[in-house]
Formats: sequence, C-alpha cells, structure tokens
Amino acid sequence: MNTDKIWQVLGQGLAILTLTAALAACGGSSDAGSSAATAAGTSAQGTNPSVSGTPATTVAADNHYSFRPTLGSIPADGSVSFSIRNKPSWATFAVSSGELSGTPSTPDKGVYPNIVISATTGSAISELPAFSIEVTAASTSSSSSSSGAGAAATQSASGTMIPTNAKQITDSAWAVWTLNGGVVYQQAATAASASPAGYSANVIVLLYYGGTIYQENKTCLWWSWNGSTWVAVSNPDPAATPACSSSTAAAASVQPATVAAPTGVVGVQVSGNKLLSTQDGSVVHLRGVNLAGFDQGSKPWIDYACFGGCTPSSGNSEPNFAYLAQLHFNAVRIPLIQENWLGYACYTGSAVHPTATNTTPNAAMFQAALIKTVADATAAGLYVILDLHWSAPNDPNTGVPYCSFGQGAAADADHSIDFWISIANTFKNNPAVLFELYNEPFLSSCYDKGGTNPAGIACSLVQSTWTTGDGAIFRNGGTYYPFIHQVNGSGLDVLNITWHVAGMQDLVNGIRTTGTFTASNGKQFTGAGAKNVILSASIGWNQNINLWPEFAPSDPTGQLAASWHVYSFSGADNLQSATVVATGNCNANSGAVPDCGSGVPIVITEFQAGFGNNLSSQNNKVANWSDSTSGGSGYMYWAFVPWGNYGDDGIETAACGTGTYPLFANGGTCGALTNQGKLFATGVACAVQGDDCWANVN
Repeated sequence: MNTDKIWQVLGQGLAILTLTAALAACGGSSDAGSSAATAAGTSAQGTNPSVSGTPATTVAADNHYSFRPTLGSIPADGSVSFSIRNKPSWATFAVSSGELSGTPSTPDKGVYPNIVISATTGSAISELPAFSIEVTAASTSSSSSSSGAGAAATQSASGTMIPTNAKQITDSAWAVWTLNGGVVYQQAATAASASPAGYSANVIVLLYYGGTIYQENKTCLWWSWNGSTWVAVSNPDPAATPACSSSTAAAASVQPATVAAPTGVVGVQVSGNKLLSTQDGSVVHLRGVNLAGFDQGSKPWIDYACFGGCTPSSGNSEPNFAYLAQLHFNAVRIPLIQENWLGYACYTGSAVHPTATNTTPNAAMFQAALIKTVADATAAGLYVILDLHWSAPNDPNTGVPYCSFGQGAAADADHSIDFWISIANTFKNNPAVLFELYNEPFLSSCYDKGGTNPAGIACSLVQSTWTTGDGAIFRNGGTYYPFIHQVNGSGLDVLNITWHVAGMQDLVNGIRTTGTFTASNGKQFTGAGAKNVILSASIGWNQNINLWPEFAPSDPTGQLAASWHVYSFSGADNLQSATVVATGNCNANSGAVPDCGSGVPIVITEFQAGFGNNLSSQNNKVANWSDSTSGGSGYMYWAFVPWGNYGDDGIETAACGTGTYPLFANGGTCGALTNQGKLFATGVACAVQGDDCWANVN
C-alpha cells in the first residue's frame, strides 16, 4: 500500500522468437529455414512432420502462381524448417510457411522440373513428391490454381474463417492470411514470406467477409484490417461466427481439481457481526501476518528460498507455518496476482506495444505451490486468506493483457472474474480458506495530499477524495476511464484507455453461483458454487471503512465480512466509524457513515508498524479496538517478508548468526524478528488469552 510498501520485482522469462534461413545450391536454387514460432530452448526432436498438397503444374505468363503445402503433425513449439530444391527462377519461396509463389513473364515460358519441397523437424524429414511447373503463353485467366489441401491461389469465398473452415485465406489482392499462435500473418502476392499484419495478439478467429479481413480476440472484441492497421468494429456476421465467451477465453490455462481440506481442519463462518468456528461455534479473531511471495517474480516463495543470500534451487521453499502457530498466530494472508494463477501471456511496461516484454507465467507451478501452501498452513491450524492483490485489464485496442505491474484501480472483467471462479473451485472444500476479493480498490481516489485526483478534484484528504459514481461502479461493475495503477514509490501512472471494472458483485457471483450468470460486461460465466467466507474491501485504497455498508456487494449465503486497511500515513483510523459499521449501531453514527448497515465482521487485513507506547500508538489502539469491539474480527501485520531491513517489516535480514531462522522451513543463516515484529507477536500472544493486552505493549 503506497510508498511504505517496498516491492521487489524479480526477473521474468523472455520468449525469444527465432527465424533462420539457409541458402544452398544443390542442382538448382534452394531455400531453407525455420518457422517463426519457436520459444528459445524448446526442442522438437522426435516429432515427425507431415507435408502434403497437390501443386498446380501450369501457370500462364503474367499470371500469379501460389502453392502452400499443408503441414500436419506440427510440434508443440512450431519448430519446422522448410526447404526447396530446383526452385524456378521467377518464383520466391517462403521459408516460414513453405509457400512457393511468383508471377512469371513471357520470357520465363518453359518447364521447370524436379521441384521438391521439404519440411524438417529435428532429424525427421517429410517431402512432397517431385513436381514440375510449366509456364505457358499469356492468357486471360486470372491465376493458376492448385487443387487439393495445399491450394492457396484462388480467392477465398466470403465467410472463409480460420480455424472453423480453413487454414488460410486468400483475399482479392492475392495476399495470403494465416493465424499462428494468436497472431495474424499476411503474405502479399509479391512478398517472399509472411509477416505479422500490424499488431495482433490472442486472436481466436480470422474471418474473410465481404472482401474485408476481420479478427476476433480472446476478449470477444472484433477488428477489421484497413490496409495498414486494425480498426475496432462489431462482429460482421454474428450468425456464422462461433459464440465467444470471455470465461472460456480467459479461464485458467490449467484448471486444478477441487482439493480436499486436510484432516481435522476447523473452518470459519459468519454469524451476525462475528466470525465463528465451524467446530464449536466459538468466536474467532484472525490474528496473523501477510506472507508475500506469490505476487512477486517468476516463482512462488522465491524471496524466502533466498533468505540470507542463497541461490534458490526451486523458489518453492515455503514459510514454516508450525513456527507461526507457535507465535500464537492463527492466520496468514497470501497476496496473489491473477496472471500467475491463470497462466495467460501478458505484457509488462506502462503501455501495450510490440516492443514490450512478453511473459507467460507457469500456471501449473504456481497452482501446485499454492495448493501445497494452503494445505500445509491449514494443517498447522492456520486460517488462510487468499487475496487478489494486483490486477490489470486487457488493452482495448489490441486485446493484449497488461501484466499486473502495481496496485490496479480495481478488479477487471477481463480476468478477475475468471480468477475467482478458478480459485473458488479449487479451495471450496476447505472452510479454513477465506477469499478477499480485492486488495485496495481506489478508482480515482487520491494517492496523497496535494494536487488533484484524475478527475481534477483537489486532494485535501488522503484516500478519501474520489469521484461521484465510482462507488456504484466499484460495487456493480462498468466501463471506466482511465486505467490507473500504482508505481510503487513513485505515485500513480495513468493509461488513457477505457476498460471494464469487475464489480465486487461480479466477483461474489463468480464465487457463489452454482450455474451460469451474466456479469456486468454482458458475458456469461459459470460460477463455482463455493460457500467460503468472503472479505470485501471499501473504496479509497480500502481505507474508508465508513463507506463499506453503502457499496458492499450482496451475498446470498450471508457469509460476507469486511476487510479494512489502516496505515499511519492514511489518516483513516476512524475507529468511531468502524464501530458503527461493525456493530450496526446507527445511534452512534455521527453522520460519517452514509448507510450504517446492520453490523458486519471487520478483519483488518493490513496494518503496519507503529506498535509500542501503550495506547498512545496508533496500531496498539487499533488492535485493542479490534479485540474489544463487537464485530472486530482480527488483524494481519504487513508484513513478514525478507526483502530488506525496513523498520516496518516484521523480520530482519541483517542479523546473521550460526543458527537457523525458524520462520523458514528450509532453514537459513540470517534473520530475527524486528523490534516491531516482537512487539506484534507479544501483543498477539497476550490477546489470545482473552486479556486486554495492547494497553501494556511497549
């Protein structure tokens, strides 16, 4: 949250596209190369290519000739090399696709024999039978055409669609269009090879309709080619094109099965304004720490694996949950980012662009690690709060997803609904897991005092200044302009795009619904039918607890609680308003709470440092409020993380010794609780005894 949170960005993998071509003289002109779709380091050895097609054997002078073989048994990484022997002098050969094309002239009349086109994967080779092309005298025919699967010279009919009924499209200018890896390629009639047509990504349909090329991307948006770029349009032929569901397009690349709770796990449930144990109905106060890791870098827990300067072997060494339980903590909060779980390719940087770094997280790895983490934590007697911490929408002009590169203004309809459906489906059988819908939604809320917010409103009060209408969109969803995200330590960055906010109600519906539902963006989703406790934030960086009742979503199961963040720099420690929200006591409302509600459990899922000095310190006072107020349901320290020696973190990296540091199951040679960490642990150890402790923590 804001400048007092220090984040660490770790390296992401960069997929490098390769294209090679070799020219060899072997009884005539020869071209060879590899197709452009290969991620560096991936091997295609052992995959046998299969090349087929019947090329035309005649072409009239001054007419265009084109033949592209059909390739079957394509390896997963697309690494196929094409070559040709005895290429006619008037023709060109595309090493990326195996296409032979050209327009012979009258002087080229004659027979060009023994032409052989080959496809190679590793040591495996597939060749077409040798064929000849005879160039005859000029005629009035428009073009030679080849029959069979490899034909590409005749103009495609209106309605031709990749991948529904074709593998390639030939337009009226004899340009050949293909779709590879979600990218649209165009090869002009006079071009030697295909190249990307403008900028496209995540394309699922390529359509030739009424003489125009159209594409549809994974977010169900349509674009037409105007000769130089893609222009946003509506679907030109809804009756013929396949139905598009954003839930199908954006769902997890690997959806794990629903996992069972470890034996003996005790769940939590909402009853009135309290959290209760599912075992005996006793009141539950969640007291614990945030453990960041899944929201950072290329591997889960990579920071913890490297505690003390080690070199990680896997990056999957999770914290020692038994030790946290020994400190009398009963809960951990695990921040997540949606692309790591869903595994979709996204682009880093402040704008989508062809030069941005593309990264595709390893969803299977992150999912397996989180499933193990949740199982180990709950088996140790800890409740687990899973928090959607950061998110980012797709670029509306290209359909390409942004990476979550800082706290986003709100959840997005492109991915966040799918994220929660997938998470809920996975953990819905473990009642010790709680779902925190979104970390710190802010939309146009001020980031700091001074200046104005994006709507031009003066920021006289931190976090509390926001634009009229934000609250309804935050709750219900809707289009929003612009997209704002936090640049940690440097304020906010504004992207001038229109995007669709996933309302808190959209996210609740994704978790709760047992059948299909329509989200605020008009798309159909199938819900998870989960009954776990849900924590929902308030607007204004989750600082304005007074606004929670007014903009809270509806939960048909009644298992909804409030999350709240309290920081010394926020000016939002309004405990009087929090008491009204927690208890529903409207008589105590001074007017600061627009809709006092009926009382709700409040879990402070982040507060930081400021412990000690009895009740003169903010956080001693806040923790004491939570322990002593009806509806106060716990607090989570931000954060126990080994990023550096920051006074507000709960652990210290500089205190090296000969022993092992107990927080990490894999050991280590450095670390101790900071003074703030010790004070927090002391207060919790006392509070679990039912005592009024925080007045004496100093």
